Amino acid sequence: MVQKLNYLLTFTTLLCIYDANANETSMKRSKRSVVWNNHEEKFSSLFSNNSSLCLIANNNNLLCYNLHSDPNKLPPNTQKLIGQYKTAAAGEKHYCAIGLNDSAIYCWGNNEEGQLGTGDQQNSFFPVKVYSSELFTNLAVGKNNSYALDSSGKIWGWGSNQFGQLGYANLELPSYYPSQISSDEDEYFAISAGNDYFCAIENEGEDTYGKFGQIYCYGKNFTEQENDDYPEYNPLILKGMGANHYYAVSSAVNHTCAINKQRKIECWGENKFGQLGVNPNVKKYSDVSVLVTHPSDNEFNNSQFKNIVTTPNATCGTTDTNKTYCFGDNTFGQLGYKLGNEAIKEENGFRYSIQYLPKQLDKNSDVINKSYVSLAGNSRTLCGLTQQQELECWGFTEKNYFKEISLGDDFYCGLSLKGTRALCGSANKSNDNYLTHPWNTTVQFPWVSKEEFIQVSAGEFAVCGITSENANNTYCAFNKKTPLFEDKFKFKKVNLPNSSLKIAVGDSHICAIQKDNGQIYCSGNNAFGQLGIGSFRSTKYAVEFKPIVNPLKIQFKDLALSGRTTCGLSVTNEVYCFGSNEYGEMGSTLIASMSKTTLHKIKDLKLKTIVAGNKHFCGVTLDETVNKNKLYCWGDNSFGQVGKQNIADPYQNNNIHLPFEVPNTQNIVSVTASEHTTCFLNKNNETYCFGKDLENVFEERSLAFLNHIPYQVQKNNSYTSISLGKKMACGILKTDKTINCWGMKN
Repeated sequence: MVQKLNYLLTFTTLLCIYDANANETSMKRSKRSVVWNNHEEKFSSLFSNNSSLCLIANNNNLLCYNLHSDPNKLPPNTQKLIGQYKTAAAGEKHYCAIGLNDSAIYCWGNNEEGQLGTGDQQNSFFPVKVYSSELFTNLAVGKNNSYALDSSGKIWGWGSNQFGQLGYANLELPSYYPSQISSDEDEYFAISAGNDYFCAIENEGEDTYGKFGQIYCYGKNFTEQENDDYPEYNPLILKGMGANHYYAVSSAVNHTCAINKQRKIECWGENKFGQLGVNPNVKKYSDVSVLVTHPSDNEFNNSQFKNIVTTPNATCGTTDTNKTYCFGDNTFGQLGYKLGNEAIKEENGFRYSIQYLPKQLDKNSDVINKSYVSLAGNSRTLCGLTQQQELECWGFTEKNYFKEISLGDDFYCGLSLKGTRALCGSANKSNDNYLTHPWNTTVQFPWVSKEEFIQVSAGEFAVCGITSENANNTYCAFNKKTPLFEDKFKFKKVNLPNSSLKIAVGDSHICAIQKDNGQIYCSGNNAFGQLGIGSFRSTKYAVEFKPIVNPLKIQFKDLALSGRTTCGLSVTNEVYCFGSNEYGEMGSTLIASMSKTTLHKIKDLKLKTIVAGNKHFCGVTLDETVNKNKLYCWGDNSFGQVGKQNIADPYQNNNIHLPFEVPNTQNIVSVTASEHTTCFLNKNNETYCFGKDLENVFEERSLAFLNHIPYQVQKNNSYTSISLGKKMACGILKTDKTINCWGMKN
């Protein structure tokens, strides 16, 4: 295997999610990009990984913006690293930079494979000097490795050697110190690293365009890994390229592109997303170089290139005339406008949008010959630093603008206003967000889905969502106790006979409404008959779904799940429930101890919407002429959450068995409930809550005996939607569609 890369930018598997509220004047330049030009520093280059976007200033300061936090507004808070640096690079979980004054290398971050080069495995949150006396001119950072070129052009490396990427045969022995890889006779001028491999260009000459030479690589030979049982770790000239010479090279996770002596782009490696400029339906990978051409764009074919940058699944090159062309994964619009994209499905079932033919980035900009002095990309976003000192980004840049949000026990998920991606974060101060520094928001969303959802629901053990797919459109992810959001929120398809219209996640059971016939299917705990299947037999949670007993084929359009009861709203707006009635959840005078395993209709009640707390239900009435969207609740009223004054002892029987009209609740727009609390929005976008105070959700209220009376909260904010969790409440602000949360003892 042989690959290449450019010293300017080296990326490993990146999951950067960048967002901006841009200056409106700059926004006119491209409807598909976000521009930030109100920072005080002037920058020369940028780089990124899955947690940070970093920039080197003209004064050689290094500034990093944490991407695990939620970048609601720019400029965000920054972290200025100690020291001054010439250049820097980011790996999956660590960083390295070359010092301005001493030409030494400083690294920080994860060090479990010795990739910081400090002689041990101690992680560091700040730059520490690599154990070496060499003077370095260039560096590259891979997944679990670091590499550098010294002043004489020799290659040094440290970290993992699992695939022979350090050039010695013991694959189980990492190097905690920099070790020389190349011979003393050879001189290299560029080095790059991908996942478990690195590539370098040997200095074999120089002309008016710069140094050039052949490309050599060590490490994992990904282009042949489907056929070979063992990785190659011998240096080879790239197969099929002979003695061709190159000016620049850039390697990503599993593909590499380079600028040849004719100043054209050649690529090789993985091509699942068209990142080689070839239709992936024709060729999924190539172990020989492919000359990138366009069948109809002669301007591209006649161009000569000066810079090349690869991201995990895409490639971008900049011409002498300062035009940037990109090709590869464009699922999030990270390569600009999506005209001409093709849809593909990868082996994991996700639907991607690809642009395998080269396309000019920001072609519709009104700035002629806009030049990017530096580009950085990842799996969802591409950012460029212009000569005008603007940071311009494409892709999933507006992730903090929401259309829907759902709060579970330990995490919450929302739907983005643009792109309909599920955005999830942790509801507790756990290690999930240990990298974060607060930006201008109260909420953090470190994780974004690949699927496009139209509805999500978060519960105690899972979050589930529905996509716009015609079939098999229901997904669930489980609350795994892991510090990595990539592992915590892995959505898997749910085995349902047809596509779903809506899904609801309760404490221990899940129910979904089928789109074609309005029937309800449920899964999980059935100890109280809450699955509605005519028995008390439980099913495997989120795996085995059973249809409820529904001989009349009543069709449903909405549903809500309490801890032990399920209620559905029919297409004729009637309410049917099944499960426990211990607290009056069935909305009738049935014996409290009686559980119903089949549908039970609540008499004389028609609703537009329905929600559930732990042991109570609420809904907004259909009759707009008389009551004008009144609120009705029933069930457990121990803390006044049904809206009726109870007896002094909240632990005595305060159950409300019949739907109760909550006083002074006209003109209701939406309602939400959780545990022992209910909140609603009125037509003026004002928020009112009643019941038990959740971690200061009521903010100033202290008189518990008045908790049954709706109390206005968040008086300075107007919301279009709100959601209650167990410890906090969140709302979508009317002003800018961002999220604001309160509670958790503020």
